[in-house]
Amino acid sequence: MKRLAHSSIVFARNAEGLELPTGLENRKAKTVLLFDPGHPESVKANPLFMADSETLDWIASFFYGSEPAALNDDRALFRDLLDIAVTGPIQEATLPGIDAQAALGPEELKRLFSLRGRPEHIRFLNRFNQLSFHSQKEALDRIRRHLSFLENARIAPAFSRAELYPPILFTEPILLVIAVSHACPEADKILAFLFQWMCHQILMRPSRPDDLRLLIYLEGVVSPESHVLKALGKKRVGVFSLSNRGEAAFLNPPEGLAVNPFAILSFKKAISLPGSLLHQLFRVRKG
Repeated sequence: MKRLAHSSIVFARNAEGLELPTGLENRKAKTVLLFDPGHPESVKANPLFMADSETLDWIASFFYGSEPAALNDDRALFRDLLDIAVTGPIQEATLPGIDAQAALGPEELKRLFSLRGRPEHIRFLNRFNQLSFHSQKEALDRIRRHLSFLENARIAPAFSRAELYPPILFTEPILLVIAVSHACPEADKILAFLFQWMCHQILMRPSRPDDLRLLIYLEGVVSPESHVLKALGKKRVGVFSLSNRGEAAFLNPPEGLAVNPFAILSFKKAISLPGSLLHQLFRVRKG
């Protein structure tokens, strides 16, 4: 018998105002998780955790995909920093860790990497030393501008540890609320990054016969391109557009969709839930 259970992810602007999609039976979720920077019960995310080369390429493309060709050196330097991060001390293998390295400035960064001397450091230094000091400083400043959302004291700690691992959505019923406060000026960028990271993780993961189905609800997040929608459908992942009244419309149905979906991934900008219910709802499991 098929398991009539599902996972849910809600992308939101405010966890104090949760309004779930019409007809969504989230009581079947066995685990409820909250990602809300600054919230005391929030889980944390680290896109660099166990990231392979293809994932690091994707991260570099997200931040530098629209840059003019003249700034390709910046992207290469950033990509080198990603390699250094995932092969170095675990406390530095985070996006805030990369931002902190870029903040050191050219001279201190070169001194640090020269002392460590791994192949990844040498590759970075060979590329970096081809630039003038002024160009080195500008390149590091541009890297920091791409990661400027991490300058927010509430946001940076939320990306410091791997407690959010997308593949578990296919193995057990989970409700995950991902919220970014209206007060954060780069909330749109953070939501877009997390959503596209989720899609990348889903498409990279090999499908299994007993996977729970997954439905993605989008409200205020740009819909994936048609080829991404098609690829998600082949993974038995459906995508909905979601109105602010919680009404959903299919953008693409997943292959073999049953009447009762087994997993739901919901990306929203604004949700509403009385604060009194938050304490009851968010039972965060951390290990």
